[in-house]
Amino acid sequence: LNLIRIKKFRNLISIFSKSLSVSAVNCNSLIPVDLSYALYKPDAKPDSHEPLINLHGLLGSKINWRSLGKAISRKTES
Repeated sequence: LNLIRIKKFRNLISIFSKSLSVSAVNCNSLIPVDLSYALYKPDAKPDSHEPLINLHGLLGSKINWRSLGKAISRKTES
């Protein structure tokens, strides 16, 4: 049953990505958009690590990643 769901999901992804590719090729002008983001880092310490950037899915929310972002920040501070 899970294998059937995975196959259906893959088919949907394939259809979606093909439609995005076609629409992007036919686009005459690209308009930049502002992206929403959240920044988690220790307050008193300078940046000593490369940033970790998480790009989530289309229907997600940055709020869903808040606890994970804070946990990663705490674990990687030096």
